[in-house]
Amino acid sequence: MSGGTNPLGGPDPVDLHISARLRQLRTSRGFTQKALADVVGITPQQVQKYEHARNRVSASMLYGLARALGVPLWAFFEGLPQTVRQTTKAP
Repeated sequence: MSGGTNPLGGPDPVDLHISARLRQLRTSRGFTQKALADVVGITPQQVQKYEHARNRVSASMLYGLARALGVPLWAFFEGLPQTVRQTTKAP
């Protein structure tokens, strides 16, 4: 699945936030991209794509990443600016 876009082009701000949070959470827990990939059953390249918002993270993968990192699912959304939450519309 490729990255989502916002009306102005480029990745959706929520996807960018989740990507940044994934990297923060991974590094703060001492995981390499390879170690995290091994736990969730994907390639290190896929983790890298998630962290750079080149690929969107599916709901099931986000759940698996949260479990592997030992964080609640909402940890990926922590710090999401209010303006992004208000302007992002559900399809």
